[in-house]
Amino acid sequence: MLRTRILLVLPTLALASSGCGGGGKGSATAPPDDQALVRATLMRFAQATGRHDYSELCRSVFAPVLLQKLAPVNVPCEQATERFLSPVRDPKVGVERVQVDPGRRSALAFVHTSAAGQAPTADVVRLVKEPGGWRISNLGTGPAAPSPAPGQQQAPKPPPPGTPND
Repeated sequence: MLRTRILLVLPTLALASSGCGGGGKGSATAPPDDQALVRATLMRFAQATGRHDYSELCRSVFAPVLLQKLAPVNVPCEQATERFLSPVRDPKVGVERVQVDPGRRSALAFVHTSAAGQAPTADVVRLVKEPGGWRISNLGTGPAAPSPAPGQQQAPKPPPPGTPND
């Protein structure tokens, strides 16, 4: 599955970040252009992955902060990316929602990914705004859970089975 492939890349390449951060604010004030540009970056990611164009991914889709994390493992981005994404066929990324921070320097994209022969998944992708445009800084922060709208609280999670209710 595409998400599995993406998430396998993260620890192997030391690309995982500590969390997705961000709150529920920002999406309402984000200019439509930023949201469209974030969506375009995600489409470039899917297209380059489908073409197996690892150079394109490393050159113009992945953020420098993501690439810097490769230095300790001493593996070129193209080689590491190819190793884990080469089996992916006909990838698709559907963008459900884009949440741009109020300063317009980072964004979260709530996406659905799929690929031939793989089950679809929901993920959150973090992007940062670089001088050349929006770039992916984290490929997957885990399953996408609907976040509350600004001003709303998220519903509490139910207790695990067998937990006594007070």
